[in-house]
Amino acid sequence: MPFVRLAREHNIEYIGSTDWRVKKPHVYFHKDKPHLKIVIPNNWVLESDRLETMLDRPNDVALYSSIAESSLEKARRFHKEKLIPRITSGFLPHTLRQNELKEYYDYFETIITSVVFAYSSIEAFVNMSIPHDYTLTRIEKSGEETILNKSEIEKQCSLKVKLKTILPNILSCDSPSQKKWWEIFTKLETLRNEIIHSKESKSEERYSKLLSAKIFRIVEIHKTVIEFFGQYIYESNSNLLDEYPNGFGYDTYKVKTMTEQNFQNSINVLNG
Repeated sequence: MPFVRLAREHNIEYIGSTDWRVKKPHVYFHKDKPHLKIVIPNNWVLESDRLETMLDRPNDVALYSSIAESSLEKARRFHKEKLIPRITSGFLPHTLRQNELKEYYDYFETIITSVVFAYSSIEAFVNMSIPHDYTLTRIEKSGEETILNKSEIEKQCSLKVKLKTILPNILSCDSPSQKKWWEIFTKLETLRNEIIHSKESKSEERYSKLLSAKIFRIVEIHKTVIEFFGQYIYESNSNLLDEYPNGFGYDTYKVKTMTEQNFQNSINVLNG
């Protein structure tokens, strides 16, 4: 079908001329003339300090992932320049001099940022994937049934429950809890929670984890999680393609077509 190819080609061209973190536009192809299309960006008008700023709406998942990745790259440089040489020299104890503290503290800032936003990108993706008319029936301890709407699911259900149960139900796919990456995701969640709910008794252990080379794979797992569900969205849940972020292997949108009459009517409306 030419529309599928055209949609992918146009989306790649679109983000090349704007920014890949943008929320995908609404695009309608002429049913009988595939080379004709109407592109309607997702515009926002942000009001702050008596200023109005009109811009194309960002995709939260892409934005948070970008923050995680850019911070991770800075953390990698520190690890390569400061920690690898110490490891190769024989794991000797090292007491930091005062002029070295800043470098380590800067590293902690970047890696903490990376952990928090990697987790936030997964959470944003899952919430984005829940349809507005979706409901969840939950059996309370009293035996009574409670029906939760999208907003209530977002607030009351843990990310693990959403990933293991709710999203597989929406996308008609298997629970990811048996995947090899699931254990790494749980480490990301644990570390993120330890950072957000900082407990003094766990502080030394937490910072030790942040210095470990394993931290990079833990942060990177956010992309694996999103790409796992992205495959099911691409193959059989195209209604969610417009919401799915660019940069995760499925840089396209849902194909929508119009008849000649509707196409011309839409043009007239857009032209005022």
